[in-house]
Amino acid sequence: MTVTETTDGNKTKNRIPIWTWIWVYLISFPFRLLALFIGRRKNYFEVTDSEWTDLYPFPTDGHKIERKIIAETGFDGFIKFFHLRTADKKINDLLRDKIFGDFYWEKDYGIFLRQFDTPDEWPISYLVFIDTKDFSFQRLKKVNSSFAEWKYEGINDTDFNILIEWTKTYTTRLTIKK
Repeated sequence: MTVTETTDGNKTKNRIPIWTWIWVYLISFPFRLLALFIGRRKNYFEVTDSEWTDLYPFPTDGHKIERKIIAETGFDGFIKFFHLRTADKKINDLLRDKIFGDFYWEKDYGIFLRQFDTPDEWPISYLVFIDTKDFSFQRLKKVNSSFAEWKYEGINDTDFNILIEWTKTYTTRLTIKK
């Protein structure tokens, strides 16, 4: 399975001069020192009262997966982090103690998910694949995308795209070829 990342269109460039970054760094330096001595706080809110709910949409002939919110971040908790579980014990063992985002897509040969190491590392995540034939877990691609909602885009029976960023001016996609 190959994964390639492409961007169509023009991604806006950062047009802030270097002296601005130097000035901001110098102004914030005392606060950085203070934070070093006080300790680093988490960049997310833990959710402790969440219930297990069905992850929709899931295919009728696929695996029924449930999710439980464990943390959220963003302006109003828009970015959510989940633990996942399923009735299939072998797949459940692969999902245990891992943190996932909203993206889920199941094909007849496996399940594609967005995984995070910790909520603090958002927006860095991984496109992962669970092979339902031999029950293996593979990280396919490291992705730095702040878009919360990834989309599936079919090409043919074996190849498809996962849109990880889309705006009026550009689109970034991961192309999966089996």
